Amino acid sequence: MPLDVVWIRDGRVAGIATLQPCSSAPCPHEASPGPVDAILEAPAGTFGSAAPGSVVDVGSVPD
Repeated sequence: MPLDVVWIRDGRVAGIATLQPCSSAPCPHEASPGPVDAILEAPAGTFGSAAPGSVVDVGSVPD
């Protein structure tokens, strides 16, 4: 399944990529655009309106 990957730094989108399933070795990889605080993955197309600089609010996560 293709995935959207969003790299997050300081509560904002630092970068976005759509990753395709790997069908041969070695699998390609996508590097982050720099230091990040978090990575969010979801089915491809989920973050269609997001762009670098967009604010990210994922709420609080329980311990």
